[in-house]
Amino acid sequence: MRAITLLIFLVSMPPAATAQETTNPLEPTPENCAFAAELVRTDGASPERPHPRQFLSKCGAAGGQLLAEELLALRNVSDAETLRAAFFDVSKIRDAQVLAAALDLAADRAATIEARVIALRLLVEYENPLVTTTSDYFLLPRRMTGTNFRSGGVQRWATPLPEGWEAEASALLTAIAEDSTESEAARTAARRAARYFR
Repeated sequence: MRAITLLIFLVSMPPAATAQETTNPLEPTPENCAFAAELVRTDGASPERPHPRQFLSKCGAAGGQLLAEELLALRNVSDAETLRAAFFDVSKIRDAQVLAAALDLAADRAATIEARVIALRLLVEYENPLVTTTSDYFLLPRRMTGTNFRSGGVQRWATPLPEGWEAEASALLTAIAEDSTESEAARTAARRAARYFR
């Protein structure tokens, strides 16, 4: 399925990006990254052209910035399939901008609990890339049944993560877990995520 998605994305590239004799259309050249960024900023996915987020993890800091914006745009989303696709793509990169967005989204009380869980899962994978988690693990058993998200696989480094980010993330998770004004679902999810930071 991913191969088909990538093929459709490449077919949709403009001639200038695909006709270069010396440039592989899979390479993160400035032209290819700019085209993917333009699709993200404008119409993104469509039945004919899947979302180009999957390409942006190859584009360094510029890709990280756009993926961070995409993560924050999930604040009001609760649809499992939309979140699954976004998590798969955003989790492909380790980037300070994406990390900051994940911390912001995790702390956002106005965001849906499903979107906050995506941010928590991203923090856990940044702390331990070898851990494979599911959204169900972070939530009460009755929530989001069957939404077992897999990460995007090998993570690419972009903007270096700030020193001490683990302590900041751990403090945030503890604050959410111990805040009696937070929802029970948010407290449970934060408590479970915090276990990976000990």
